[in-house]
Amino acid sequence: MVEKVLLTGASGYIALEILYQLHEQGQYQVRGTVRDVANEEKCRPIREVYPNPKYPVELVKADLTSDEGWAEAVTGVSYILHTASPVIMNVQNEDDLMIPAREGTLRVLRAAAKEPSVKRVIFTSSLVAVGWHSHNSNEYVNGPDDWSDVFPDPYYKSKTLAEKAAWDFVKENKENQFELCTINPALVVGRFRGSVSASLKLVGNIATGKLSFLPPVGTPLVDVEDVGAAHVSAITNGVPGQRYLVVDGSAWVADIAEVCRAELGSLGYTKIPSHKPPYFLVKLLSFFAADAASAVRSWNTNPLFDNSVTKQHLGVQFHDWREALVSALHCMIADGEIPATEAYKAKYPEAIKA
Repeated sequence: MVEKVLLTGASGYIALEILYQLHEQGQYQVRGTVRDVANEEKCRPIREVYPNPKYPVELVKADLTSDEGWAEAVTGVSYILHTASPVIMNVQNEDDLMIPAREGTLRVLRAAAKEPSVKRVIFTSSLVAVGWHSHNSNEYVNGPDDWSDVFPDPYYKSKTLAEKAAWDFVKENKENQFELCTINPALVVGRFRGSVSASLKLVGNIATGKLSFLPPVGTPLVDVEDVGAAHVSAITNGVPGQRYLVVDGSAWVADIAEVCRAELGSLGYTKIPSHKPPYFLVKLLSFFAADAASAVRSWNTNPLFDNSVTKQHLGVQFHDWREALVSALHCMIADGEIPATEAYKAKYPEAIKA
């Protein structure tokens, strides 16, 4: 009998890559949750990456902010890949992130606990729940046992609290029949199969010059293919109770800009920033701009991470984040997120959508 996988937030950036890899593997039936099954713009990419005539992907309505639909969503599934979570930068009200992230995760786990068929829940967390803490230094290598306690913006806090809520739920409900492990990805870059994600918008802002300066802020990065592979492998190879850090390496924002410049600078993309502003100026801007405030809180911080457990348990062989970044740039240009220059059109005429 073919086992069934529930993929929450099925239209998301990471989820669509997971769905593609599940289709390539061909071992499971897939049910996906979306907020609106009638939204063709969101649902079409799901069906396109999973064109299985024998076991077509089943879409059901379920929202992290409501109990409605979750009992039906988990019925008969063996594995839950919980990728659904808000990714909203610069929110004015923390609750816009905290409630759907934490309470939504608990909704999924409560539903899973009531469904006897569920064997394992794989929760998509983030490295922002791991490597930002008061005792950190740029030489310290974060591992699965580390937890963030410093939050540059509400998104970091929401991911940390949501993951802690998941582990607390399992600890406090030992009679549950399902196992839990988490996937903690870095900033995800690479090709995309639906709409442009929030993480890729940062890259687009650098390539187009919307981000006009380069603060000394670092971030870990990873190819979306590797994030998908980690989730799919965790279905059968994940160790219960384990956090898997999914990351290729860490880079400064200036390093990301240099990759953009090397790939696009000769093709008319002349606004890629190179200026590194003084701290006092960004500090002044932080009183008026959320991006600047986040930069101040992360100033001169570039956390490092150990991915050895992920390699050992899940067999993920990480791609170079630079190559994934280049793929993302070309995808965003083809999609229109980054405008194509005349020089780019001349070099890559087949890549531009009519």
